[in-house]
Amino acid sequence: MKRLKDYPQELRPYVFHGLDLQWREGEKQASADCPWCGREGKFSIEVKTGCWNCFVCGEGGKKGGGNAQSFVQLLWKKSDAATSKYKLLTKDRGLVFSETLMHWGAVKSTIDRCWMLPGYSAQGKLVQLYRYISIKGRYISIKGWKVLLPTPTLHHGMFGIPLFDKSKPQTFICEGPWDAMALWEVLGNAKETEGGGLALTSNKTKSLLSKINVVGVPGCNSPLDRWSGLFQGQNVRLLFDSDHPQGKKKTSAGYTGMKRAASILSKVSSVGYLKWGELGYDPELPSGFDVRDFLNA
Repeated sequence: MKRLKDYPQELRPYVFHGLDLQWREGEKQASADCPWCGREGKFSIEVKTGCWNCFVCGEGGKKGGGNAQSFVQLLWKKSDAATSKYKLLTKDRGLVFSETLMHWGAVKSTIDRCWMLPGYSAQGKLVQLYRYISIKGRYISIKGWKVLLPTPTLHHGMFGIPLFDKSKPQTFICEGPWDAMALWEVLGNAKETEGGGLALTSNKTKSLLSKINVVGVPGCNSPLDRWSGLFQGQNVRLLFDSDHPQGKKKTSAGYTGMKRAASILSKVSSVGYLKWGELGYDPELPSGFDVRDFLNA
């Protein structure tokens, strides 16, 4: 069985999302059953450009006008319309409300029923579609746990951008979407009391979330400069993981990533970052301990 790396680069996004491509070395076109209309062998991809179309339903245009980005955008749209049950993923990710996943765009792929999350540009355009999969899978041989992997050849996207409200004065940037979702749902159900404490609330307009944005970056080394303009004038707080130093490194990846990100965010009103301990991490906590772990604890 062919692995992802055995395919030309322009074909990898389609193979990654579960299309069973018919293609041999040297062929200029690859084909598959259409993921939209189901007609056998009618989905065609030009190997050189990665442009695609279906000869039956017409998706992608008659001359193959679709590309990898339009493919993931359409896949997310159709998967979103077909997804209605979030209970198992809610439990798996340690969230409280299934509606949280819906608001953050989690969908089950109409191709192989894999959970996916959309990533966005600063302008709110869907530019990436991540798959939440086991890394002991069809195209990856490493045994282990489930991870969130990006579509090959496409730029990384930020999570939660459609929920972003420029009028809110503060933004929390979490490492990864799961932390961001956990914090988002907690802030949406808590309010500040007159004495400065916290209390539960079902009124979203009175909640902490009414004044705070929450977004997630793919990782602690994400190129935050791509989205820096989005936070102009905001009070930004970076909430990355408590990573222990690995190997010969004496610094925490999460802490180093926050300091780097803080230096990039030059047009914000203020910027701060979570310091888990004296060296940027808490040695008493497991490496990788994060906001979601803290909230669940």
